[in-house]
Amino acid sequence: MPTLIHTALFCEASPIISHFKLNANHDFLELENYKIYSNSDLVLSISGIGKKNTKKALNLIFKYFSIKKAINIGICGTGDKSLEIGTLFSVNNNCENAKDGIKGEMKKANLSTFPKPCIANEEDKRNLKTSLVDMEYKYFLEISQKHLDDKNIYGFKIISDYLESKILAKDFVSKLVKQSLNKWVEYV
Repeated sequence: MPTLIHTALFCEASPIISHFKLNANHDFLELENYKIYSNSDLVLSISGIGKKNTKKALNLIFKYFSIKKAINIGICGTGDKSLEIGTLFSVNNNCENAKDGIKGEMKKANLSTFPKPCIANEEDKRNLKTSLVDMEYKYFLEISQKHLDDKNIYGFKIISDYLESKILAKDFVSKLVKQSLNKWVEYV
């Protein structure tokens, strides 16, 4: 059974596709709006941003594939400017080497999923209840938990911005994911 790696954006997936030498999978016509890359050990799903895309793509993935483990990797924002852009976090408790705070190869943090981009003023940033925010992880977790034990579900997020309104360059996002690979690839 393969491991699922789920991303929202192709620019997040691109370094993973290269690293694992994945091939485009055109076998599933029902998945025409979603991209799938695979090899014998991995299925990589690129769903698009947000709740609707994430849930639909993952429901179809679990319909067509017997998955043994699911990993969500992607970018996220934070209101905490003391956290560096490019820092990788585990957003669940499955990573033994993840540590709270600033120690360890990988840090742990709590995350909230919002239905649309979270652009915050300074007061809103101070009032966030979690360190990180994204648009997919909650839905990835919800669908994955219907098919897998929690111990086989992983969430990794990379800080890409401080909740500003600018559009991130695709090559910048790819670079962040590529730089993080050696820290989370052992969980595949």
